[in-house]
Amino acid sequence: MSRSFRLASFVGLMVALILAASSVSAQSNSEQFTGVADHSRAANLASLNQLSIDGIPPFSQAAQHNTTLPAQEVARGIDTLQLRSLFFEPFLPGTRPSPAAFHPTSDILFFSWNDSSYAQTSEYAVTLGNRQIRPRNDDEARIRRAAISPDNRLLALREDKDLVVSGIDGSNKRILASLGDYRGQPQWSENSQQLAIISAGNIFSVNLATGETRKITDYSGGEELNIRTWVGDSTVVYTLSDRSDQRTVYFPTYVDHFVTPGASQRGVINLNIRAVNIYSRDDRSLATGRISLRAITGSPSGRYLITDIGDEFLKNREIASYDLWDNFNYTILHSESTEGWIHGNGNNLHFAPAPTTSGRRGAATGRTGSAQAGTPAHSGTPASSGTSTNSGAAATTSTTTDLLLFASETDGFNHLYSVYANGADYQQLTRGDWEVVWNRWLDRNRILYASTEVDPGERHLYVLDVRTGNATKLTNDTGYRNNFVLSADKRYVAYQKTYFNQPDDIFMMDLSRPRGEVQLTHSVPERFAQLGLSMPEYIRFTGRDGETQLSMELIKPYDFDPSKQYPVVVFMHGAGSLQNVYKGWSASYWREYLFHHFLAREGYVVIEVDFRHSLGYGRKFREDVTNWMGHYELMDVIDGIDLVAEDGYIDVNRVGVYGGSYGGFMTLYALSHAPDRFHVGAALRKVTNWENYYWANPWYTGPRLGHPETDSLHYARSSPLTFADSLSRPVLLLHGLIDDNVGFQDAMQYVDRLIKSGNEEFDLMVFPSERHSFTQPAMWYDQYRRIFHYFERYLKE
Repeated sequence: MSRSFRLASFVGLMVALILAASSVSAQSNSEQFTGVADHSRAANLASLNQLSIDGIPPFSQAAQHNTTLPAQEVARGIDTLQLRSLFFEPFLPGTRPSPAAFHPTSDILFFSWNDSSYAQTSEYAVTLGNRQIRPRNDDEARIRRAAISPDNRLLALREDKDLVVSGIDGSNKRILASLGDYRGQPQWSENSQQLAIISAGNIFSVNLATGETRKITDYSGGEELNIRTWVGDSTVVYTLSDRSDQRTVYFPTYVDHFVTPGASQRGVINLNIRAVNIYSRDDRSLATGRISLRAITGSPSGRYLITDIGDEFLKNREIASYDLWDNFNYTILHSESTEGWIHGNGNNLHFAPAPTTSGRRGAATGRTGSAQAGTPAHSGTPASSGTSTNSGAAATTSTTTDLLLFASETDGFNHLYSVYANGADYQQLTRGDWEVVWNRWLDRNRILYASTEVDPGERHLYVLDVRTGNATKLTNDTGYRNNFVLSADKRYVAYQKTYFNQPDDIFMMDLSRPRGEVQLTHSVPERFAQLGLSMPEYIRFTGRDGETQLSMELIKPYDFDPSKQYPVVVFMHGAGSLQNVYKGWSASYWREYLFHHFLAREGYVVIEVDFRHSLGYGRKFREDVTNWMGHYELMDVIDGIDLVAEDGYIDVNRVGVYGGSYGGFMTLYALSHAPDRFHVGAALRKVTNWENYYWANPWYTGPRLGHPETDSLHYARSSPLTFADSLSRPVLLLHGLIDDNVGFQDAMQYVDRLIKSGNEEFDLMVFPSERHSFTQPAMWYDQYRRIFHYFERYLKE
């Protein structure tokens, strides 16, 4: 290990190139090392006067053997698969375009992109008719900043101190109100005739027809208000956030002129969900406490408010319906509980389009009732059983209106359910050992959804006829589809699509004539195809328990010879709850994906397993890790290695492991708990002490491990810090000094424990100006060249 640095200078085509590469270690004996080149396996080094591929001298292997680089290696430029080109701009695979929204007229799609393959993106527009791509114009920028009315005819936005409304095309522009000190977007009522906006710490409603402005709340200005939705045309639902239970966490900054403490308030928020009538100003609390508001919406009839609420640690979930025409009495439409944690995004409630006549009551009546509604309990049964908190408040709305669609893992996989807002006709619409990943109504009889029905590594589009229960598959090509956007007229759906070595582009389907997918963008540079990436292998296999089905991706060396044995690098994905093994280009880890191909070209077998805790494989698969993170994940990864080892071409005594964030945690966990299986590791921005992460992010840690004061065993057995004293394998630790997600404290506590235990087999590299997600190409490059040469040193020498 080394903790000194060597200054290298070169003469030739460039003037003086100075590289100061420092690495901190616990060893007392330091040895010099030069800067790092990308091709330490090259046969020779022509001369010290000749620049290496990346403009810096080669690392230990080439230097120790006094080798020179072949001329063809030196000639490689930015468009080749070398370490520097993986991380520096312009990016080899280009910048991925991501659909943002359709124009209200539904004939234009907005998407974010950089057409020069740089990181900084801006918004573009593509016209669906001629597929012409261009930068978004000023009028379109105004539309994207505005709040669009439910009828798609008007837009509202803030301009300085004015609240302005106009037609979608900018016509009939007028100042609606001049309140000043606005916060957040204006929110439209269901009939597109009212707006709600926060100004000077309170909520105001503005009537488009009369211009009347009403102050509908009365707070002192210190409260944290957020408008959530309208119900009908007379009730605004909002939340108050109480952060008094939070604590201050520090993430100091050191690279500025003075050190700044970087204080940040973290912890659970006490949330109060409230509803206020804009006419009577009757303001009531509907639910309060340490709760998670997953979704909230008003019904098309204007009668019901629907809330989707989880408790603090997401063990219980309740979807409830509040009847505004019957004194806010509520009915539990759906409830579920789990010993793990409820998963799902915050866009999970969708009402079917209203029928032609929906029986809506007049908005001006301002009907709210007078009694205070109680806080919903997190228990109960599906509303089809007739369960209600008040049997005297039976809803009378016809069951032909207000039909709600939601998703749930009640049967073990994420599927679609429907129920009327009055609690009638609760039913499951899809079922099977697969997941629905996105859904929207097309009309009252059809639902568009995407699922993994074919395979966990594929996503396809379907249309479900709710009358017959039959689903029609719309897509045929094998691939992974994501980030779906539906046009306002429900005619077009746009999304990203990828397949293995084909990075994502945006595709579209015309649902009125679903005759195939249309590619709207061609964002991958021509030079990318010249890399000649080998095809990864996608493998489904059964774990050691004979039941758990796992997905694995395998990349073999580019010069693969089945008679040889190759060293192995195992990648651990981050986030824990993430799917990264699928039939496509990695959205979360595209740099790492290219790095894996680089490793394969350098003679490594690269393995990644979507271990338990990953998304896309059902509730049990995700929740098995509850109360003991690392344990089952490690089993799954070892099972994947063992499966590959059966073919005899990997050397199980030369296995490296690396990953970042949760993957960094898994790297340290693997080195501590299976040193006979993993021989060297690199841990980036890693969690070493889960108690630290609880105080920084209780929403993530609490559902998985509980509270550190009452569930200390869960934290102790899951934290690499607990086992640092016995670490026996070399590890490279890399961390951003100002990381405000996984704080640098985790790295320091772990290093402190290593030093005190007498460990001399570790290195530490600190990145002073980087947070959790690195942004600077030089920093990306620096950490990965260190990782590569760490593997070269310990797995090949």
